[in-house]
This record gives sequence, structure tokens and C-alpha cells, in this order.
Amino acid sequence: MATLQTIRSKGPLLVIVIGVGLFAFLAGDFFKLFQTHGSATSVGEVNGTSLSVMDYQQKVNIATESYKNMTGANVSDAMMASLRDQVWNSFIMEELISAEAEKIGLKVTDAEIQDVIEAGVHPMLANAPIGVNPQTRRFDKDVLKNFMLTYNTQMSQMDASTAAMYKSAHDQWVNFEKELALNLLAEKYQSLFAASMLSNKVEAEYMYNGRVNQYNAVYAAVPYRSIPDSTVKVSDSDLKKIYDRDKDFRYKQMVDGCDLTYVQVEIVASQADKDALLAKVEQASEGLKADMDNYASFVKAEGSTTAYVDMLRAKEAYPSDVMARLDSVGVGEVFAPYFNVADNSYNTFKLLAKAEQADSVRFQNIIVMRDTKEATQELSDSIYKAIKGGADFVALAEKYNGTVEPQWVYSAQFNYGIDADNAKYFSELFAASKGDVYQTKVGEMSVITNVMDKKGSVKKYKAAVVKCPVTFSDETYTNEYNKFSQFVAANRTVESIVANAETSGYRVRTAENVGSNAYGVGNIMNSREALRWAFNKAKVGEVSDVFECGDNNTLLVLAVTGEYKPGYMPFESVKSQLMPEALKNKKAEKIISDLNSRNLASIDAYKSVENVVSDTLKLVTFSSPVNVMGIGGGEYVLSGLASKAEMNKVTKPVKGNNAVYVLDVYSTNKTNETLDVDKELKIYGSSYQRSASGIISDLYQKSEVEDNRYLFF
Repeated sequence: MATLQTIRSKGPLLVIVIGVGLFAFLAGDFFKLFQTHGSATSVGEVNGTSLSVMDYQQKVNIATESYKNMTGANVSDAMMASLRDQVWNSFIMEELISAEAEKIGLKVTDAEIQDVIEAGVHPMLANAPIGVNPQTRRFDKDVLKNFMLTYNTQMSQMDASTAAMYKSAHDQWVNFEKELALNLLAEKYQSLFAASMLSNKVEAEYMYNGRVNQYNAVYAAVPYRSIPDSTVKVSDSDLKKIYDRDKDFRYKQMVDGCDLTYVQVEIVASQADKDALLAKVEQASEGLKADMDNYASFVKAEGSTTAYVDMLRAKEAYPSDVMARLDSVGVGEVFAPYFNVADNSYNTFKLLAKAEQADSVRFQNIIVMRDTKEATQELSDSIYKAIKGGADFVALAEKYNGTVEPQWVYSAQFNYGIDADNAKYFSELFAASKGDVYQTKVGEMSVITNVMDKKGSVKKYKAAVVKCPVTFSDETYTNEYNKFSQFVAANRTVESIVANAETSGYRVRTAENVGSNAYGVGNIMNSREALRWAFNKAKVGEVSDVFECGDNNTLLVLAVTGEYKPGYMPFESVKSQLMPEALKNKKAEKIISDLNSRNLASIDAYKSVENVVSDTLKLVTFSSPVNVMGIGGGEYVLSGLASKAEMNKVTKPVKGNNAVYVLDVYSTNKTNETLDVDKELKIYGSSYQRSASGIISDLYQKSEVEDNRYLFF
């Protein structure tokens, strides 16, 4: 279980032995990193303020631990990329907002932060690393206060492992509180802009009329798809007009970019590999039939991805394919080997026990630990004897542990696994009866537990699962690597790779304008090193050596075919992106010119035009786009056209997103809603707040940002 879930569920001082990986690399590798990149020690800077590699990595480490603690899940490559981006974007926002706020004297005080924590309703608090009530699943300031009280008063009494967990959790909270303060400052700054955008009664009336006035009309339209692209001529000047109009918000580039041509090879298991794995799982299945003292070691030795937990747990604690078969075997029986398509694995398992147990237990602990095992046991026995003799459990708990709040623990908390010491402890806890008081050992500590309440009932299982994903052998990998290496060695130009890939059984792919802030090539996991080569070493036209990527199952060769510096993306590189709109413009011009030349005066007359589509539109309002069936997509132009058209008179042809339209409004009506100016102004205020949120993006676009993370990560 994750660190904070452990703390919440087991009381303030119960030790959980978990390997907490706070640092992603060792000091030796860290210094090698610096040597690799010369004097570079910064992952980037914003308006002249840099962020060091060490500070950036520490922030990423804290964010990673917070994620694991909140989700109980391991961090995937995609999530790690997301966390790194979150840390980097937070640094950018801090620099941008702090600088602007300082200019106008805008601050967030400690008192304001505490007020937000006391209220407990700010959206960010839902993701707080500490303070989430395990029963309500919501932020609870009292849970946070209890943690802080324990942290501030009892750290000296904790063993090293527990103290490290508390220190990690506290560091996460400190980091979160900084992020909360920054978020509150950004909200204040944005609110200033929102407050500067004022609405009035006239605007309110326009908004109201745009919503309540409704129009019924018939339309005729000539879709753009009716004209083949090949018949339309688009010039560079046509494309350049669109480029110049949109370049500030579509084609401004803040980081280095490059075009890539690449070939990837996914290595998969051969039939011989599959046969060998099946034979191995069949042998494991036979081994499970025998009684053994250490199922955990057996399962681990067989290479199972599902660790053995010596504890009764709910069905949901097991893989879905095992869960579906648990009731198909009796206690002591082994389920025969089978293949599971969903995760591409061979499986077998033995059901060791099955029982009905409480779904949740409420309990209190007195944690006893002294310098020696003997002293610990002596004091624990003394306390336990006193309780059995009638002493008050709570009074003794407060004497030896400080304030100890009762805790609820739930079966679902063990769905993601648990270490051996805690599996033993919680097995005893769920097996105990309400009102029981007992002693147990957890690591170096003695724990006296008072079982206060039990609720619910759920069927639980203990099973030893051997789950072995199908993977390729070393021989298969070597064969594929040698074959691909020969192809790469024989084709050292982009042109050669493109010309010969298909005959060699490979597929050429391209990626345009990949940013230096990307985390890989295409969707290939662990291909960051290849991307680093492209930006740090390669020249345009150069072909790389073979990179080993993915989960050690992907081979990659790439070549740089274009490069871009921060600024506006070159017109030539985006011409293909501009073409669809340019074609639409040309088709609209052609259709409108043709329709105007005919001088048609009714919808019936328009129906005679080739490729025309006609239908009725009901309850059109100015405030919402019209979804035109048969043509597709929202058409805002029809909303405006209907509200301004003369009754029973066909409009002039107008350009839409997907067609050229004419409209004939034949009736109007108005809803029964009455004008409430204050209500309309509040709606305007909400829209202003949304508009103000874009100020961060505007500041970013105008700032000087240098992102060098690709040199290191």
C-alpha cells in the first residue's frame, strides 16, 4: 500500500515497511549527467530565471511520490512524462505570475492559505497528499491537523523507517501548500482581469434576446464536398493570407523542433517462445499441487507478475481473469494452466483459503518501541496486562502515543498488495472479534490493538497466482536485432531507408515538427534518448544508429529531415495544414459566384441547382450554432443569418463551415422566459472569468522561455 494510505489506515505510528524511491538516480549517475553535457546545469529558464537540474528532479520526485500515495499505482512512462510537464509548467507559471503580481503588489498571505484549508472546499484540496478522510474520500482539515500534531511531537519516538515515511509525507504537503498558494495567486490575478471587463444592461438585453428569440426556416445548401479538390486551384498567396492571419495563435513555436523519418521494430515472441513458456507454467502448476511453506518465494521464482500476499483478500485484489475463476476451484485445488488474451499471459493458481470476513474494521493502536527488543516487550506486556485488568485503553494510548484517533480500515485498501509484516497484522485484525484487545509484533515494534467495531461482510480469498506474460526469448531478440542492424548499416541515408524498408519488411513513419519538450518519438516508450540525439547531435539528413526503446522490446532508427528554431514555424513547413481551409475558401467563392449569377428568388428555385441539399431548421437562436443534418458540423453563420433575415425572403448566399447556404425564415417565436438583468450580468461575469483564465497563456506567449530538459531527461 502507498505510504499515506498506510498512515491513514494503521494509526499514526504503525510501521509499514515499504521501499520509498525518493530519488530517480544515484549521485554518481547524476554527476555523469553533468559531465555529458559540459557546463549545463539548468533544465531551462523563464525570462532569465533558471531552474537547476537538481531542483527540478527533487520537485519531480515529490510529485511522483504524491501520485503514488494518492493512487496506490506505479508510475507509468506516460504518467512520468505528465508529472515532469506539471513540474515544468508550474515553474513557468510561478515565474510569470509572481513577476506580474509583484508589479502591482498582489500577494497571497499565510492567513488566506489557512482560511482555504479551514474551509476545505477548494478544488485543489481534493488532490492533497495529506488530509483526505478515508471514510468520506474528501479533504478533512482535522485529518491534516492530526498528522501535523504527530509529525511535530512524536518524530523523535519513531524508528527510522516510520520517521522517513512521515518526513516524505510532510515534504509532499509543504510542496502542495506552495502549489496551492501559487494557484490562489493566479486566481487573484485572473480575477483582476475579469473584474476589469464590465457588462451593462444593453449587453444583458442582447444576450437575453439571443437566447429567447427563435426562428424557423428552410435552407438550401451546396456542400463543399460536391466539388472535387482537383478542380480547385490554390496559390501560395492564398495560403499565405491564412498563414499571416493565424500565425500568432497557431504557428508560433516556443521551443526547438525537428521533422523525423523513422523505422521502429516491435519484437514479439516466437511460437517457440510461447511453447516454452506454456511448458514452464504447466510445470509451475504441478509444483503448486504440493504443500509448501513459502508460496511467496515459489511464485516469485516462477517469474509471476502477481506477488503472493499471505492474507485473505476480496476478489478485486486479484487480476480480473483470476477473479473470474476463483469460485471454480475448491480450497487446496489448482486451476489448470490457461491463456489470458487480455494481458497476453499464461496462468495458473492455487486457492489456499476462502472465508467470509468483515468488510471494514474500526480500531485503535498503542505502539510500543524501545531501544531493545526486551525493553519493548516488557513495556508492551505491562500495558497489555493493565488493559486486561481494567485500565482505560484511551488513557494509556494518550500516555504512550499522544492523541490516537480511532481508524477505519477497509478491505479495498489491500487490493494493490501489502508487505508481509502488515499482511500478518491485518489478517489478525480482520479475524479478531469486536471488543478484542490483543498484542502482535510488527517489525521491531509491539502493537496493542483494540477492535472497536466491524461492519459489512464480504467473501475473501487467499490464492497463490503464477501469471507469466508471453515475451520473447534472448534468442528471438538477438535475431531481430541483428537483422535490423544489418538493414540500418546498409541504408545510411533517408532516401535509402525509404526505398528499401518495405522490401525488408519494415514500415517508414514520419513525425513533423516534434518539439524538444516531447518525451519520445511517436508513441514509442523510452525513446527520449533517441530524441535527445536528434536535437543534440544530429544534422539534417543524418541517420542514427539503432536505439533500443520501449520496454526493451522496440528497436528504432531515425533521421532528422528538418529543423526549426523558436519563433514562427516556416510557411513552407505548414502549407499542407493550410490547404483544407484554402480549398474551402476557393470552393465557397466558386459556389457563391455561381448562385449569384442565377438570380434565384426562392428555396424551390435553389432546389434545382445540382448537388443542392435542402431541409427545415427549427428553433434556431442567435446564441447557439445550428447542427445541419446531412451536411454535418455546427454552423454559427446560420444563427446570425436567421436573426437578421427578412421574413419570407431568401437571403443572399453565405459561406459556412461545410457548405454555402441560403435561408428563408418563415416564422418566429419567443420563449416565456422573462428578462432578469442581474442574472444575465452574472452569466457575462462567468464568461469574463473564463476569458481571464487565458491570461496565463498570453503571458507565456510573450515571455522568453528556454526548455533544455531534453538534454537531461
